[in-house]
Amino acid sequence: MLDILSSIEREVLILAKGQGFPHEYIANMLNMQKGSVDVMVQCAHKKVSA
Repeated sequence: MLDILSSIEREVLILAKGQGFPHEYIANMLNMQKGSVDVMVQCAHKKVSA
């Protein structure tokens, strides 16, 4: 199921949904903006749910 995601989408989704890390923490870990993590989690969730 996660194979349809890019590697970064998969990593962000696992960190957010699988491990429960806050988006701000993930953004700091991956050197990204929190807004980018928010959008990436939403997009990845939609892809997996479809």
